[in-house]
Amino acid sequence: MRECLTIRQKLQPAKWSTFNAQSLLGESLLGQKKFTEAEPLLVAGYEGMKKQEAEIPPDGRVRLPQAIERLVSYYEATGKKDKADEWRKKLPAGNSETPSAK
Repeated sequence: MRECLTIRQKLQPAKWSTFNAQSLLGESLLGQKKFTEAEPLLVAGYEGMKKQEAEIPPDGRVRLPQAIERLVSYYEATGKKDKADEWRKKLPAGNSETPSAK
């Protein structure tokens, strides 16, 4: 994931998919319990995707709520229930929807 992110940051630094890769790396680090490294990647990944939200194609729009779910998981894993609840409120209603096929 680190290599993927490095390549994306070099070739497409402002693309939503680069920020998604950042969030995914954060999730990987979370799974490894590398909490200090994970949080900034998770937050920056979400924020970058949020800024590029209009550029995300319909089949990729699920990535933004997934980034929020990663942040909820992070804050739950680190015992910060209040922060987890704050992020959970940002999840869209009916988040289990899948993109419609065209």
